[in-house]
Amino acid sequence: MKFALAVLGALIALIPPMFALGDRFLPGLGCAAMVVALVAIASNLHDEEAVFIRRLFRPILITACIPAAWMYIQALPFRNLTWTHPIWQTAAATLNEPMFGSLGIDRGRDPFGIE
Repeated sequence: MKFALAVLGALIALIPPMFALGDRFLPGLGCAAMVVALVAIASNLHDEEAVFIRRLFRPILITACIPAAWMYIQALPFRNLTWTHPIWQTAAATLNEPMFGSLGIDRGRDPFGIE
């Protein structure tokens, strides 16, 4: 278990340099290795430790679900353009055809430019 913790710490420290290199493969590989290390650590936990961790992180997970749900709602397409971002109303009026809009401007564009 000490080896898994050391590997996890090293991988966490290496993620920023991996992103700085500009490669898209290395950070994904590092995150996959972190998942393997976390599974190795979690499989060796005692029952008391698991209960403590569950009690510690439950409020954090519930709180983290709120912004995740809001981001999901922002990406949903709405037919009623009065609820959406004003740019969708302008686009529908300019093109003179009905459109689906969303609460945000950009619905699903990849930030890295991968299509």
